[in-house]
Amino acid sequence: MKKQSGFTLIELMVVMAIIAILAVAGIAAYMGYIKQARDTARISDLSTINKAILAVVTNTGKSPTTIPDVVTAIKAVNNGTLLKDPQGTATVCQPKTGDTLVGCGYVYRQCDGGTGFAVSARFESKSNQAKYAADGIDSVVDFD
Repeated sequence: MKKQSGFTLIELMVVMAIIAILAVAGIAAYMGYIKQARDTARISDLSTINKAILAVVTNTGKSPTTIPDVVTAIKAVNNGTLLKDPQGTATVCQPKTGDTLVGCGYVYRQCDGGTGFAVSARFESKSNQAKYAADGIDSVVDFD
């Protein structure tokens, strides 16, 4: 009897299926890490925006009333530059007609008669909600 060398078609298909499953799992995990990295950048951006607005509150006693005022404050604490959206190249908090932000998931709202403010961001990864719970913020609101 002659010994047959090589693999059968079924064996090759099983090996290919295993490789495909591992590749899909790896890509899914990689995409999750990328989302978390962008969210970490958003958290850092929120800190910068918060610092900028607190500087205005310290100087004037009130939070900024318009987005152009927020932009000026951000530039003042960020070496004259605006923040960039972590998902692309859109400038964060670029003024538009009215008080809306262009091309980003950051939201600024004045409250408490101008003495308070809220800054938020839309996260890509739900696991980042725990980071905000640690900061004393009970929930992440979806601003649409």
